[in-house]
Amino acid sequence: MDCAKEAGIPIIAIKPSDGKVVPLEIQTDTAAVVAWSPKEIALAIRNAIKEAPVPLIRPTVTQSHAAQPKPHAKTAAQRQAESRAKRHLAGTNGDGQRQLNTWLDTGVAVALERIAKRYSVTKRQLLERLIREEDARTLETLEFNSKEWNDYRGLKT
Repeated sequence: MDCAKEAGIPIIAIKPSDGKVVPLEIQTDTAAVVAWSPKEIALAIRNAIKEAPVPLIRPTVTQSHAAQPKPHAKTAAQRQAESRAKRHLAGTNGDGQRQLNTWLDTGVAVALERIAKRYSVTKRQLLERLIREEDARTLETLEFNSKEWNDYRGLKT
């Protein structure tokens, strides 16, 4: 209450619903004491705003004060075109990225979302991690440069 008084912000006291009396020191420091009623509270707020020595509500931003666009800001289409142009060099190893479009069973899609949320990662990051881990596990079981290893890697022998 002291901070509100120092800032010139009116205080509205609401009478307890159990019939208790609002303490006298609170009554003397408030702009109004009202019943626990939305209409009475709203009216007290409106009156307090009208009587306040300083404006309690900031004026709305007009068009003249609104943020002006940067003179050389890129459009969404320009940003997307730049992003697409860099895709072939993106990725962990700089060997590009590839798009994956697929449909999942609803239960699997919901589970993917839950797991990603649990570990605070994106669904893409989760899928990439799971695929990398399984790929590494599979490669560990294959003898390096064997026919099975080359077949798995899609290499001609």
